[in-house]
Amino acid sequence: MLGAWYLVIFFVVFMSACNSGRHQIPITTNSDEARQLFVEGRYWFENALLDRADSLLEIALQFDPDFALAYLFLSAQNGLPKAKELASTVSEGEALLIELFEAFYQEDSARHRRANDNLIQLFPKDKHLRYLVGLGLSGWDSSQSIYHLRKAIDIDPNFAPPYNLLAFKLYPLGLYDEALECLEKYLDFHPNSGNANDSFAEMLMRTGDLQRAIVHYRRVVDIDPYFSFAYVKIAWIYLQLGDLNQARFWIEQLANNNFRQNEVSYARSMWANIAFIQGNTDRAIEMMDQYNHHPSVANDPEGVVRNTLYKGWYAFMGDRPDKAIETFTHGFELLKNISDIESQESYGLRLHCSLSLLYGKESEIKKSEEHLNQAKQIYRSRQNSPGDQDFFNCCQAGNAIQKGDYSSAINFVKVSATRTSIMPKYYLALAYDSSGQYDQAIEYYTLTYQSFSTTFTGFFFNTCKNRLDELKN
Repeated sequence: MLGAWYLVIFFVVFMSACNSGRHQIPITTNSDEARQLFVEGRYWFENALLDRADSLLEIALQFDPDFALAYLFLSAQNGLPKAKELASTVSEGEALLIELFEAFYQEDSARHRRANDNLIQLFPKDKHLRYLVGLGLSGWDSSQSIYHLRKAIDIDPNFAPPYNLLAFKLYPLGLYDEALECLEKYLDFHPNSGNANDSFAEMLMRTGDLQRAIVHYRRVVDIDPYFSFAYVKIAWIYLQLGDLNQARFWIEQLANNNFRQNEVSYARSMWANIAFIQGNTDRAIEMMDQYNHHPSVANDPEGVVRNTLYKGWYAFMGDRPDKAIETFTHGFELLKNISDIESQESYGLRLHCSLSLLYGKESEIKKSEEHLNQAKQIYRSRQNSPGDQDFFNCCQAGNAIQKGDYSSAINFVKVSATRTSIMPKYYLALAYDSSGQYDQAIEYYTLTYQSFSTTFTGFFFNTCKNRLDELKN
């Protein structure tokens, strides 16, 4: 009888495994070792530890140099060209997945959606696919992103990655309790993960529980002393708490550790933020000039233009309009050094938007309109990234506020303000404030003030903080 029951159990497990396999996109490789390494690498890819994922995927490619999916999951698009070459040698699902990744990297939302739909029709119960679709749609269609992330959890409640991303999609909708629950669940799966503690700490920071956020960020540093973002975020929290000494201490820790050069750049960014928040606009601008001459940026034309744009915004928000105009105008001269046309257009759009907003603030309406029209021409001639959309929407909102058309201003940025970008939240707060809707203004000034990115976050810090103090008193 024992033998019979064993056979029954074996048969059930075997059939379940087969059914599970049929529900997932195939993995085409001639090597069992490569397959196992890919599965492990995909796990780390899904959990945002890309260096660890890359190391496993590269070993997998040593076992099978024609392993399309291993190339595809390499970070920074490094393997996409090779994956495309191999698309004709793999299954229909894998070929569609390659197309999905390519459309995402090219920011081709229509093609991306078609590949999504075709893949979901073929593999509706593939949790990994649902997660990837949710991830890919996160910048284009928040509601659909949430839908697919929830589907991934429905398929397998013990599949950790969707909980992390879902939390940050729920937060802008005001679903704070559910967002925290998702991250607590994610942390339960990975209690010793720097990334899991970082995500939980960030949600605590966003919901105002700053002291607990510091505890978990310090836990991140204990787990992984090279987790550079944690140092920056701890410094940012201390800035919000008004403890500049601790903010400087944590930035010094970042600057003095042996990090990769691009991560040390975050320390330079935060030094400029701290100077600006302390009211030293000239020092922030000077630090941006120094940063543009640093080896990590000087040979990167896009980096130079990006930092010049940020330098202009320090001058803009620091009430140095002449310096801001000079800086933004110089940015146009630097565009010719960028070889990629898409990047040229993107930064050109942002520079025109910045000058339009600045001239509008200075009541030079004709010049403001000229730059707005230039921005419109660029915007309408290309497929714009979510970041470019946000920048352009802020430009339109700022111009509408100058004209007293507050309802249009609100409509221009209301959707953008649900994303992670800081700038649309500020212009939505300004529109509400200008129209006398002070409760909504307080809400969005607070969101702007508390928002954080890993680089230049201080433009609106003092303005929002000071206005919040006025509105609450």
